[in-house]
Amino acid sequence: MSDKEKKRIALTGKNIPDNIYDKLVRLGEEKRVTPYITHLMEKEETMDAVISSLPTLLSEIRDLKGQVASLHDKLERIEVASAPEQIKKQLTDKEQDIKIGDTGIDKDKINTKEVDIDDIESELDF
Repeated sequence: MSDKEKKRIALTGKNIPDNIYDKLVRLGEEKRVTPYITHLMEKEETMDAVISSLPTLLSEIRDLKGQVASLHDKLERIEVASAPEQIKKQLTDKEQDIKIGDTGIDKDKINTKEVDIDDIESELDF
């Protein structure tokens, strides 16, 4: 519809609640009724679009909830040893290796010279 074809629109005040009628009268005196009504209509269209997208959004939320629950179940099945327990186990394994004699040191490379403890003590005395 072109601007020339657009006409004035009249509202029947007796069908409008008093608080809304008073607001429209005030807006009319300020020459702001048209932008106000236009804004309301645009807002209504936006809200209709939001409401119509809610079923899709809810479906996606349910899918995400299922994925999170699945990940949670998988994580609960994984056993994770704490760092101190792992270190203690490693130390215990190394101690066991030493008791068995597997030190990783070649016996031929060890200096088997006997040393008198008294000589060492005298060297340490200042």
